[in-house]
Amino acid sequence: MTHLRLVACERRRPMIKPMVISREVFLEEITIEVSISDGSFAGRGEGCPALRFDETAAAALELIAANEQAILNADRQALQSILPAGPARNAVDCALWDLAAKRAGRRAWELAGMESFRPIRTAVTIGLGTPEEMAMDARRFPAFHRLKVKASAEDIVRRVSAVRAAQPNCEIMVDANEAWTREIYRDVIGDLRALGVSMIEQPLPASDDSALADLARPIPVYADESCCQTQDIAALKGRYDGICIKLDKAGGLTEALNMVAEGRRLGLGLMVGCNGGTSLSVAPGMIVGQYCRLVDLDQTFFLSRDIENGISADESGLLSEPAPALWG
Repeated sequence: MTHLRLVACERRRPMIKPMVISREVFLEEITIEVSISDGSFAGRGEGCPALRFDETAAAALELIAANEQAILNADRQALQSILPAGPARNAVDCALWDLAAKRAGRRAWELAGMESFRPIRTAVTIGLGTPEEMAMDARRFPAFHRLKVKASAEDIVRRVSAVRAAQPNCEIMVDANEAWTREIYRDVIGDLRALGVSMIEQPLPASDDSALADLARPIPVYADESCCQTQDIAALKGRYDGICIKLDKAGGLTEALNMVAEGRRLGLGLMVGCNGGTSLSVAPGMIVGQYCRLVDLDQTFFLSRDIENGISADESGLLSEPAPALWG
């Protein structure tokens, strides 16, 4: 029997500039990195804790350490009952996918049952600022097909209008990160539709999203914080038009692919997103992205440095296939 070795550590990488959203400001990316090796091959995975879910790198590492022996005796399916969903399981699950691909001499997308792998185009996020600052940020990406504009509870229409003026031909999504009330939603939805906004992500707090069932949705509304795992999806039908799948919320690629299947079964739109991280997080997310119309895997654009063998992107946001030396 092959004996496996697990190593887990915290990584910190400064951002080029702060990323501001409705509830917090990001100055650096804090991730955990996991390596699982058998002496011949090593698989890697990455998780990015989110304060929104009271997650920290220290807690994720403690969880892995407390369950190390069970993890090393488990396959990807067994792992789902050993660790709870979250960044710790994500990092371990993706490391096991990477290890399996390297052992088999195949790509991870082949192991996932895909016949081909296509490059996918990501949106880029415009963080909160004054309308003028957000317009300036939007102009930095003239060839991008899709922008995701962060929103708070104030100056929503002014900010989106400024971005639209800066990028008149670009698809615009709006991400409120739970910052709106029902009244704010009603007040801005008509103007946002007139501005050509194509999607709104998590406008209301997850605790109040039942109100969406009674609100007109002339713009498709996607669930983020309300949708973490497969078990959450059925209750979202009638409130949301789509779901945003993130590997850190799902607890890895294994559960994320289950979410894809359930979302498709229920006829919901699919989007893949990210909590943050390096190209080591982007790579497994791109497998989920093969099934999604909307892709938001732009986290490496905001890092002062990416991981070695990082994924490249052209001026329109088209992401290249991950190198085997990176992942999968």
